Amino acid sequence: MTAVDTFYAGKDEAKLKLFANYLLSKVYVVFVRTNSFRSAYRLFNVLNTRGLPLSNADLIKNALFDKLTNGEDYSQEFEDRWIELEETVAIDILDTFLGHHRTSIKAEKAREDLFKEFDPIIKAEAKDPFLFVDKLIISARNFRRINESKFKEPQAIPSINALHRVRYDEWIAPLLCFLNRPVSDMSEIEFLQLLEKITMQNWIRRLGRTARLTVYFQLISAINDDKSADDLRSVFRANANNKEFLTLLKSDIYGLPRAQAILLRLEEASQDESVTKVFGGDISIEHILPQEFLDLSFGPCRSHSGTVLRYSRGG
Repeated sequence: MTAVDTFYAGKDEAKLKLFANYLLSKVYVVFVRTNSFRSAYRLFNVLNTRGLPLSNADLIKNALFDKLTNGEDYSQEFEDRWIELEETVAIDILDTFLGHHRTSIKAEKAREDLFKEFDPIIKAEAKDPFLFVDKLIISARNFRRINESKFKEPQAIPSINALHRVRYDEWIAPLLCFLNRPVSDMSEIEFLQLLEKITMQNWIRRLGRTARLTVYFQLISAINDDKSADDLRSVFRANANNKEFLTLLKSDIYGLPRAQAILLRLEEASQDESVTKVFGGDISIEHILPQEFLDLSFGPCRSHSGTVLRYSRGG
């Protein structure tokens, strides 16, 4: 009622009379009663196709709800599970999460809107809607870990920070897939560091979206097919191009969109693993460490100089 009270408090008597006349002549209230929650959700879908469109998340929720077979108590239990999902991710990015989750399952580009892409998944895998939503909740928790950079190992923080600086988020789906389906003999930190290497390589090499997605889809397919850790390492190596990457890294990077991300990663690489830095404001270069300091190639580690990047922050 607070919103209603605020609305009325800001209107004088003349405007309120005009508004009352409008309500009496233009607004209709229709009371509709259904025999079950299931019928109510179907009606809700139909009515909303003629008015304000539902979000993809709402449509997916209703499609799952339609698969429920029991009564009202069962429906409320499902509603509670879905609310847990919304609270885990946050409603405003729920569609974004569902898009990454779908890619982590299908390993292919979306060709339709999100609900249409989810429809065959629901038909094939949601015989038990509760189990389906429980898997979504587990995936949502991992998605939140990625978004908030919450990894236990100190070595993981520079890698996840570097990935977040990349201008696209296609790397989220393979990482989400790995967290949802851990691979034997490969730790989270190893996968994350390899993912950072291939992502930074392909970004600096300026590969197109289709070429970038190729490695991610191969990784997702390998994980979902229960391939070994060695198989995943082979995917990373097969898609790397160390020679081209190192040549570009040694070239003039100043002024390029990737320059800041590269220099910040160099700074992090020079710090002790126990140190976590947060960068903000404008960053200007005073001195730069040797270009070979950061090794994002897939091969033996180089010996590095101890020179440190110095920077000043303004703004």
